[in-house]
Order: sequence, then structure tokens, then C-alpha cells
Amino acid sequence: MGRPKKNSSQDLVMIVDEFYETEGYGDPRRLKFSNLEAFAKGKGMTAKAYDFKRDESVRKRIEELSEMAELVNESEQALGY
Repeated sequence: MGRPKKNSSQDLVMIVDEFYETEGYGDPRRLKFSNLEAFAKGKGMTAKAYDFKRDESVRKRIEELSEMAELVNESEQALGY
């Protein structure tokens, strides 16, 4: 039997979304696990960088945000020509 999680996946994804909108300025390249750890600490959570890295829901959400940003960049470039 594995160890129980310190933080739920839902809480970690919430931190990712909040960081992305405020500190990350909508840039998925700023979504570093160490940045998420520092942000979570500022919010009073005890999440470590490896908690974010190991969580499947967090990795999936980061991938979604990266894909959305890529689509926005592509559409902006298309409108520029």
C-alpha cells in the first residue's frame, strides 16, 4: 500500500491554474515545478516540486495549457499576415 498524498490532485491543479493566470502571465514556459512549489508555499500549502511532477492531473493540465498557448500563438501569427 502506498503513502497517502499530502495534497489532492484537485488542489495541485488549482495552484497550477492560479499560478498560470497571475505569476505565469499566461506563459506556459514559466510553469516550472520549482516555481509552483514556491507559489504553493506562499499560499500556505506544503506541496513540493516533486508532488507537482509526479501528479498525473498536474502534468495533463500543464500540457493542456501549453497546447492552448500554442494555438493562440499560431492564430496570432496567421492574423499578422
